Amino acid sequence: MRASHITGLALIAALLAACGQSERRANRVAFDGVEFRARSEQVGEEREEFAISVPRAGQSPEGARKAGAHEATRYCIVNFGRSDLEWEIGPEDEGLVIENDTLTLRGRCDGW
Repeated sequence: MRASHITGLALIAALLAACGQSERRANRVAFDGVEFRARSEQVGEEREEFAISVPRAGQSPEGARKAGAHEATRYCIVNFGRSDLEWEIGPEDEGLVIENDTLTLRGRCDGW
């Protein structure tokens, strides 16, 4: 292969990699101007009970609350096809505590 072909293939590979990153970035949602990576996990034996952790919550506590609520809704829709949920520790609760720069919410999918 000639050097120009190798250079062309390398350029194409770089462009394709950049497209994948742009698509992933386009699917992210910013809350209060900050992109959070909220995570959901099942709590205990029952799948409808969940916990949401929002790292870097200190950057915007209000944005972290919104990101947590969004992740909880997503969790219930993915697992049960509905967005109905009840909070044990919810984003609107007074005095939510951010520990180790992480906000933690807990709830239960309802109505399925």
